[in-house]
Amino acid sequence: MKYIGSIGGYGTLTWNGSGSCAVHYDIEGFYQERGDMIKASGQVRGLTVAMDDLADRADMRLALDDGRMLEIVMMPLGKDPEEGTRDIEVTTPLPEFTAKKPSPRPGKARAFSR
Repeated sequence: MKYIGSIGGYGTLTWNGSGSCAVHYDIEGFYQERGDMIKASGQVRGLTVAMDDLADRADMRLALDDGRMLEIVMMPLGKDPEEGTRDIEVTTPLPEFTAKKPSPRPGKARAFSR
């Protein structure tokens, strides 16, 4: 995997169209050569009670401070989680990460010949 950038700021976490809470987010982008994919994941930090109640919520979205809306998946709590912090995986493509996707390495593509 190759690190390609990060974004962070303050936003609003929403779920099921019925709840929301203010959070701080940090998201990092990585290029994974195998599968030719961009992956984005990070953390949101907010109210402890709100974070604990979000474990099984569906339709999670993160409204960024620039107005964009990202679909996210809240990851299960790991061992000894930091209070008020949850790991997330972003399922919406982020242009600033996609634009930094490395070009294919020379010699990697194979052509078939007869």
